[in-house]
Amino acid sequence: MAGAGADATTTVNGINTAVGNNSDTDAGSNATGGHGGDSNNQRNGGAGGKAQNSTAATGESATASGDATGGTGGDSYGGSGGSGGSASSVSSAVGATDADAYDDATGGNGGSNRAENGTGGVGGAASSSANAVATHNNSQISADTTAYGGYGGASYANGNGGNGGTATTATSAKGAGTGAVQVDTRAWGGDGGTGQGLGNKGGAGGTASAQASGTSTGNGDVAVTLDQRGGKGGRGYLGADGGVGGDSIADNLVSGSTGGAFNLTQYAEGGDGGNVSSIIFALGVGIENHPAGQAGSGGQAKSVLNNVDDGAGAVTGKSSAEGGSGGAASAAGNGNGGNGGDANAEIALIHGGSVNASAVAIGGNGGDSNTGIAGNGGLAGLGLDLAAAYGESTGNGTVEVAGEVRGGNGGSSVAGGTGASVNLVNKVDGKTSADLNLSQTANGGNGGGSVGGQVGAAGSADSQLSKSAAVNALSLYNYATGGNGGNLSDAPSGAAGAGAVGTAFVNADNSAGSVYAWGSATGGDGGNADHGATGGAGGQANNTAKVASSGDNHDATVSGHALGGLGGVSYGGQAGAGGSAISTSYGTASGNSAVTVSDKARGGNGGVNLFGDTNGGNGGAASSLANGNNTGTQSVSVTSFAYGGDGGQGHGSGRAGAGGGANSQARASSTAGHASVAANATGGSGYGFTSPIVATAWAQGGMGSSANATAGQTGIQLTAAAHADSVASVSESRAAIGQVPAPKTDAAGKQAVRSAPHCLKTPMFQHCWPAIRRCCTTSTLAVAVRFGCKGL
Repeated sequence: MAGAGADATTTVNGINTAVGNNSDTDAGSNATGGHGGDSNNQRNGGAGGKAQNSTAATGESATASGDATGGTGGDSYGGSGGSGGSASSVSSAVGATDADAYDDATGGNGGSNRAENGTGGVGGAASSSANAVATHNNSQISADTTAYGGYGGASYANGNGGNGGTATTATSAKGAGTGAVQVDTRAWGGDGGTGQGLGNKGGAGGTASAQASGTSTGNGDVAVTLDQRGGKGGRGYLGADGGVGGDSIADNLVSGSTGGAFNLTQYAEGGDGGNVSSIIFALGVGIENHPAGQAGSGGQAKSVLNNVDDGAGAVTGKSSAEGGSGGAASAAGNGNGGNGGDANAEIALIHGGSVNASAVAIGGNGGDSNTGIAGNGGLAGLGLDLAAAYGESTGNGTVEVAGEVRGGNGGSSVAGGTGASVNLVNKVDGKTSADLNLSQTANGGNGGGSVGGQVGAAGSADSQLSKSAAVNALSLYNYATGGNGGNLSDAPSGAAGAGAVGTAFVNADNSAGSVYAWGSATGGDGGNADHGATGGAGGQANNTAKVASSGDNHDATVSGHALGGLGGVSYGGQAGAGGSAISTSYGTASGNSAVTVSDKARGGNGGVNLFGDTNGGNGGAASSLANGNNTGTQSVSVTSFAYGGDGGQGHGSGRAGAGGGANSQARASSTAGHASVAANATGGSGYGFTSPIVATAWAQGGMGSSANATAGQTGIQLTAAAHADSVASVSESRAAIGQVPAPKTDAAGKQAVRSAPHCLKTPMFQHCWPAIRRCCTTSTLAVAVRFGCKGL
């Protein structure tokens, strides 16, 4: 074995007892380990030297900065590369007015193997610690650490790559006054080394572990940020597998307390999996292809952040986890892409002041492959139990809680990877008697594309959020978006991936104050296709939003939205149809409170065709239903909008796709207040319509009030109906179709209806519609009737 590199140790202790001018103390030092020696004749390379550093500063204003770097391991010809040297550094600052401590540590890289049957050296571990303390009022305190694990050594001739080194940090700061306290730490595991040859593998990415704490006993603002990442897996060449990405598990690694503003951030990221390749460039031979191995999977990530403090200041916390991406398999050799790493995030904050808590989980993307199977997207979630994102104010401050999940995308290959689906049911919650705002978001992963094969399925998204409370104001926000379909290329048949379904349900009920809900569902877009294959269909969007209040002057407001996915583009085949959109919104007030309901649905546009004599995709249909009522004298306002998606443009002699139909219904009623409704249905442009266009508005006002209803359409008119009714003779009722109001009515009210009578008089309406669709190139139904629809 070759000789080891020399160790290095440094210690600096700066003390200044002066006060006032010239009282600052700055202490800095660094240590670097020596390189290990290289070896031949199948002997191992020498280990890199260790580095140890200690820096301390004490004074009126104190700054300490330290740095340690481990030595690189020696290379070997036929044996194993030497291990990288470890690095350990500690910095400490104690000041009366100000204290700052900065510290860095980097592990040495492992040595490489450059001949047969040897392995790469392990990367050196890195450990960094910093502590800052200030004792007087109005002091400024900061502590900052960084640790990078050393890279694993490569094996360039039939051997395994070395594993990446670990990274560890410990960081703290404490202030006695009202000055700000800032704590930052970063711990990143080292990347694995390259492996080569069948049966071997790249080195695993190194793991990381960090801790950070900030405290103020004088109610100063405190901010603590932690960034922890696993190392990347090493590459695999000539049949070797890629190394797995390092995991990153952050379980309550940030902490602290203060009576002032408090900000906590914890981020965990898994390392990416190692790529694989089967190509080698041989001198005088050209390109050689060898079987490719399995690409490495992405590292897992988990972040759990809990903090309980009775301080009266505002607290903001964010817990984030992101899985590593799977490695890619390039060139020939049928190597498969790695799966994306899973991710899970949780947060719970309980404080005396206002609370803002958020948790975000993102699954890693699956790796691509050239000729094998692509990796699947990583799963993502918010905890294992309900209320994985939680906030509570014991002092009745405002509480805001948000949870967001994104499934990983599938990789692309001959066989595309699957996008991860997301299903959330009441994963966010909170408690206060003041304002409570909850937000939940689900995003499905995109399906992987394919070259001449089968695309991967897109991940669906389903988000359900319900809350019943007795608070000053309750607001719920709910979002669901399906993943996009994968693209298909170089395939004369088959279809690109369909967009996935997005489903959202939100229900808010408040007995002590106002209530608001926003619901939004979006279907994923269809994938594109070439060479005559079919474009993917847009995903359907389904949304339901409900609100209810009790008591007087507790306004109830709800807004619902659904958007169908776009149809995929095709080059010479059938373009994809747009996704349909269905949205329903309800608002109810059992006391004397105003109710406002707004609902919108928009079908996705059909895909465009860009080659040959081919048709565009049909537009998606849209359906919107809005309903509101109360039992008091305050008003009820309800609006419904439905927009059919446009048909996609055809190419050559091909025609445009049919426009999506639209169905809009609005209904409002008030026991003793004004009721107002508006329903609008607009069919999509294109070659006819896929379904009827219907707008219906109904309003009933209360004693001594008025009612107004309007219904309007754009496109081939099938039904437009408006009905207004008032209880007492002193009331006023008006109904309108488009811009033409009906005369003032009596107490019974009158109905204003304009419709397609030949269809409405036919019991079997479905038999009437296909024939009318054939006449839809005309601008009005009256003209269409003259073209042959009259006899139906």
